[in-house]
Amino acid sequence: MKKIFEWWFWSNAWSDFKCIFNPRQRWLTKKIPNHWCDKVELIRIMLFECLVHYVDGEKCFENVAWDNEEDFRDSSPNWEKIFEEKKETKAKILKCYDYITKQRPQLDKDLYKAYPEFTNIDDMINNKNNYLQRYAGVISIEAEMERLDNETLSTILALRPVLWT
Repeated sequence: MKKIFEWWFWSNAWSDFKCIFNPRQRWLTKKIPNHWCDKVELIRIMLFECLVHYVDGEKCFENVAWDNEEDFRDSSPNWEKIFEEKKETKAKILKCYDYITKQRPQLDKDLYKAYPEFTNIDDMINNKNNYLQRYAGVISIEAEMERLDNETLSTILALRPVLWT
């Protein structure tokens, strides 16, 4: 009861109240599907969107010193090492961003096109070789997507400490 007389109580209450009507992470909640989605897909969606928001929304390449040598010279005796690490980090972010925004959507389109025309379902069920032949393109694209998704997700998790502006 005592805390309602403290200034910070009302400040926190006002902040919580404002966030009900204007959520701070709306950019993320817009990407979460309204229909059923497995947790593994939600993890992918959320991490990919966090990186995209870091680049597009927070304008990380405009607000963070990444590859200007002069910004690092006076910062530390081992500034060259820090500078190289920043350049490597920027390259990793750009590679992930390129995959998420360009390569992944193209793989989704390719996957959709790779599905064969629907024919006789009994023939597919009874003849496993026919199924594997017909869906070889789909299987290979899905495997490539899985490999690249895992690589990108691992990189994003490794970059987690630097994803703030």
